[in-house]
Amino acid sequence: MKKIILIIILLMFYLSNKTYTYELSNQDKILVNKLVYSINKKIENKSIYEKNRYKDLLYKIVSQKSNNQQIKNIITETLKKTYLYDYKKEFTNHYKKNNIDFSHIQKKWLEWHNTERKKSSLTQYSYDDRLNNTAYQWSIQQSILWKMSHERNVWDWFYNYNVIEKWFQDRLVKCVADWWVTSSESIWKFWYYCSNSDCTKKLEDSLKIIFNIYLNEKDLPRSQNAHYRAITHRNLKKIWLWLYINKTSEKDYYEYYVTTHYCTKFIDN
Repeated sequence: MKKIILIIILLMFYLSNKTYTYELSNQDKILVNKLVYSINKKIENKSIYEKNRYKDLLYKIVSQKSNNQQIKNIITETLKKTYLYDYKKEFTNHYKKNNIDFSHIQKKWLEWHNTERKKSSLTQYSYDDRLNNTAYQWSIQQSILWKMSHERNVWDWFYNYNVIEKWFQDRLVKCVADWWVTSSESIWKFWYYCSNSDCTKKLEDSLKIIFNIYLNEKDLPRSQNAHYRAITHRNLKKIWLWLYINKTSEKDYYEYYVTTHYCTKFIDN
């Protein structure tokens, strides 16, 4: 950690005498790659949760410390490459360990959404992996908390939009405000039994129950239909699904936390 902080301090000192620019030079890109390498070497053997905590700490240390736009651009580029750390190995191992073909699950989840949207002639949702890590991170975080929750801080009310929006932005997910809508988060905790070598169908059937619960919100008051509104919101266009599975001590019994993240469209800088 001290080494990384020292690198950042030296980087900021080095850049303080350079001309401000909105583009990264080749030399700046080399510095970014050195930072990313140092960070990822430090966290490569840690758990996903520890990786995220480490990067959150890094973000607090380096963000908004300077009015120098070039420094901010380098910090942003570094964070982008670390917050978008390739979790695919962890994803693959997690679902393989639990006998799940998750590509099939994601395909069905998107299909259910778009079938409902088609009824109202809405733009079809498409997956965008810029929501990849946020959805996976929040599923893990709920598992750590042992509860279904939107609360980023212990003092939050159930869905603190501004806090959740900042949580997205800290992870470089910035969505365009389209009629005051930027993003949304749907979550659930549920279960399934499976004694097979492939539990994909059991999980699919369980998720369909959740999806039907969301659909049944259709005629409820606005304060009670947030999941249905996310499914059918005309301003939301992008989506990602991840979930985190816990095999319990009860034989063949699995609990899981599911997170769906939605976005209008992305602000890329």
